[in-house]
Formats: sequence, C-alpha cells, structure tokens
Amino acid sequence: NSQENLFQYTKFDYANSRYDVIGGYVDFFGAISTYHSQVDISYSSFSNNDFAIHTRYNLDTNISYNILYNNIDGIYIYNSSSHQIPVNIDNNFINNCGRGIYGIEYYGGDNFAQITNNTISHCSSSGIRCEETSATISDNIIENNNFGIMCRFRSSQIENNIVRNNSRGISSVGANCNILNNYVNN
Repeated sequence: NSQENLFQYTKFDYANSRYDVIGGYVDFFGAISTYHSQVDISYSSFSNNDFAIHTRYNLDTNISYNILYNNIDGIYIYNSSSHQIPVNIDNNFINNCGRGIYGIEYYGGDNFAQITNNTISHCSSSGIRCEETSATISDNIIENNNFGIMCRFRSSQIENNIVRNNSRGISSVGANCNILNNYVNN
C-alpha cells in the first residue's frame, strides 16, 4: 500500500525506531523510517539518532534543506527496483556521522539519484557512497571523512564538488564514472 509522507520543520532528537519483521529484526530503523512511500523530508533537524533518515523501496524521494548531526547514519536509501525511481538529495548539512556509517548511502538497481549542494563532514566512513545506482553528484562540499565520494558498480557523473581533507578523495570501484571539474585536496 503506497502512501505519501511529508515531514517538514520537525526536530528529531534521540528519536530511534525499529521495524520488526516476522522472525526478527531487519536493518530498517531510524528517526524517520519509510517503506513503499512517496517521501518528502525538508527543513528538519536530526541529532543523536542511530539512523536519521532510512527509506526502503520508496516511490519518489526528496530530502532537502535538513540538518543532520551526531547520528550513526545520516541518510540511507535502499531501492532495488526494476523501474526508475527518482531520488533527490540536496542542500543538506550532515556532520559527525559516527561508527563508520555513511553520510549518504544509496543502493539502487535501475534508479537514479541527484545528489547536489550538500555539505558533509566528519563522517568516519564515507561522505557520499553510491552502490549499484547511477547518480549525478555535483556541487557538494565533502570534507574530513574517511572516503569523500565512493561509487561502486554503476556509472555516475561526479562534477564540481569540493572534496578536501578526507583519507581518500574520490573512488570508483567497478564503475565507469565521469569525474569532471572537482577540487580534490587530501
């Protein structure tokens, strides 16, 4: 059953939840957890959560103008689908994602992500990590993370980003990425 979920101007502090599946737990938990929905999350703040934003199999996802800090995981999107599902992640501030989890992680199938104008810093694993999806990653500031940008197993367009003071700048594994016009300084 599909739903439309709109979250705006809300503060999520220590707001963890867990989704229980018959036979045990799955890794579907967070301050906001959505499943098979149209999702619009904007102008909100997330702090001190396990997962701040966690979505699975959504129909359309827009995550914009949020502040995320001191969370284990900032934004986690999992869509494995045979049809294209648009994902827009823009103008978010993500800081201090701890315990080796990711600022933005997106698994996608045939989906396409637009990740633009975000500031991501002090994540102990990756600032932006895309797995098995095509993405345009542009005009982001990514600094003081382990990996700045990591793309795996699909082609992506990575352009006009500032990637500085990360252990590793931009990594493309098993992918054919166009990496253009970025400033990388480690």
